[in-house]
Amino acid sequence: MKTISKRKSALLLSTGMLLIAISLTSTKYLEVPDFAKGTCIGIGIGLLLISLFFRNYKNNK
Repeated sequence: MKTISKRKSALLLSTGMLLIAISLTSTKYLEVPDFAKGTCIGIGIGLLLISLFFRNYKNNK
């Protein structure tokens, strides 16, 4: 399994949260198709999961 650095993990986490927030905000003020809304939220959740699962955890010994 490939691991990612802590900095890249934080970047993916913040990008995923930002993408979800923009998607939810844009659907409130604009008329966005369901497919576009679902795609944006799905990509955001995918980025969140990638940042959490592939994070490089180092054991402090």
